[in-house]
Amino acid sequence: MKKKKLIILLSVIIVIAAMGLFIYFNINIETPTNPIVMANKYDAEIIMYASDSGGRKYPIYDGYNPKIDFSSTSVIGVINFDQESISPGETANAVVTLESSIDLQVGMEFFIIEGTIEVGKGTVKNIYNNK
Repeated sequence: MKKKKLIILLSVIIVIAAMGLFIYFNINIETPTNPIVMANKYDAEIIMYASDSGGRKYPIYDGYNPKIDFSSTSVIGVINFDQESISPGETANAVVTLESSIDLQVGMEFFIIEGTIEVGKGTVKNIYNNK
């Protein structure tokens, strides 16, 4: 009888230890690899909505100055493109400079707002160090 209790006790200890390893490895696997950084300048891929999808009717130009809306905050920004203009429905790479620093993370999505209308969206690709 003592041998049976000892075997059950050892089995329980092994299961608990295995569960601890499983939880440890899951926590490490799910840890984000992109740190959150306080900054005001980043590279982005910008998608301007087509006019028939609620976007602008006319192109935007280098130096465009919209409201940039993240899930937790909104801030005014300046968007500088690697080309002269972006027409509705087009995608382009850009450098975005915000008027104030906020928490940014590579991969974050943001929305481009004019007044109360969402005219485009983008994704943070690289964050510049504020130093």
